[in-house]
Amino acid sequence: MMNNKKAMELPVNVVVMVIIGIIIFSMGLALFSRVLGAGDDKVDLAITMVKGGIESLECEGDEWICSPSVSMKDGDTKDFKIYVANRGELDSKFEVDLPNLVEVSGGFGIKKDCGEIIVIYPKDIKSNIFSGEGAEVPYQVKANNIKSRPCSFVTTAVLDDSDDKNFEDAENKKAAMIIEVK
Repeated sequence: MMNNKKAMELPVNVVVMVIIGIIIFSMGLALFSRVLGAGDDKVDLAITMVKGGIESLECEGDEWICSPSVSMKDGDTKDFKIYVANRGELDSKFEVDLPNLVEVSGGFGIKKDCGEIIVIYPKDIKSNIFSGEGAEVPYQVKANNIKSRPCSFVTTAVLDDSDDKNFEDAENKKAAMIIEVK
């Protein structure tokens, strides 16, 4: 009888150890997935910051308005920025306008033989920018109906100083917007 009792203790101990091992293993997996999940958010944030920094580097200089060249694929919808800087001595309200847009299917945009894009931007919104400061104006581009690739679209972004106290040279108020669909 004594042999049977010892023989029973060994399998019970093994079962208890296996259960404890499974619990510890699952807790480790949960902790590992939380650590990796938090890291993904930080990587995405870092990528966004680097892309924004690269765009703004293209716009360094004495320009009042700048729009970095952008590339996208057919069918994509992407958000971009126009950079505005108040290089004058006075605070002023500025508005960005894209006067050369035409009516296309689904809104306003640019139409060419190779296709069309829709450009959505905050129209008739004035931003107060302090002297020596800058701002970003977001816009969205939808590439659709592209017949041949690559297809480049060019328009002009115009900066309007509603108070008209800072501008003397009209060329400072314009920037080329170049959008390439690959």
